[in-house]
Amino acid sequence: MKLSFDHLVHFSHHPKEAMTQLKEHGIHVVQGGQHEKWGTYNTLAYFGLPYIEWLGMKDSSLAQAVSDNELIKKFVRDYSKGSHFGTFAVRTDNMSELKERLQSYGYKTTGPVAGSRRTENGQLLEWSMLFVQETTTDLEMPFFIQWGQDDDERLQSLQPFLKHDEQNLQFDALYLVTSNMDQLSMKWSELFQIQADSPDFSPSLQGRCQTLHLDGVKLILCEPTEGGVAAGFYETFGAGPFLASFSNASHRHSFSLQGGCFSLHP
Repeated sequence: MKLSFDHLVHFSHHPKEAMTQLKEHGIHVVQGGQHEKWGTYNTLAYFGLPYIEWLGMKDSSLAQAVSDNELIKKFVRDYSKGSHFGTFAVRTDNMSELKERLQSYGYKTTGPVAGSRRTENGQLLEWSMLFVQETTTDLEMPFFIQWGQDDDERLQSLQPFLKHDEQNLQFDALYLVTSNMDQLSMKWSELFQIQADSPDFSPSLQGRCQTLHLDGVKLILCEPTEGGVAAGFYETFGAGPFLASFSNASHRHSFSLQGGCFSLHP
């Protein structure tokens, strides 16, 4: 069984506005489609297989009635906080084996839950999702996804969406703020069977940070010790992803957009 980073979900009040704003920074965002049974829609930016999804509200009454999808339930709960990075997904090629592993570690799971959406050209995309109940730390477990296509087929179909102003941008790191860094690092490195670097202090983030080497994108757990970007996000939104980092940019720059922070570097 293989586990890889799949995508970051940006809870957004205005997904289509993000398209225009990100274009100014050389990031190409495309129309996604509608999740007809959940009352939501999205726009998307791809960096190979890893991508960012700006998840927006299409029909609030329909979204609020969803009972079997923990992602949509979290989106509805957090909507009043404003736009911000909400959670992320880990991709698997064997959902049944993953579910057995999670349960063997004592986790309660929900799903798999079938998902689908229609693209702007009418194509039906399908996937399944598995959710995990996490009650021992402030940072929720990511959700897990398995696509109806294998990685090679999906990557081939995504080629037209990978043009970011002649930059070959790569999503290289996702930063997550938590007050339980040591506990989370130990649990996630064992559960995902990935390497964890030694913790270190980050002057720029004003906190202790530790890198987990998940396939596709590094996960960097940050425990703030003073004021700063990580502490500010934690105070406003709680534990979760707060900074997305990209390599192969034409020049180094950072910006904030709809409650999330972006860092681009050559």
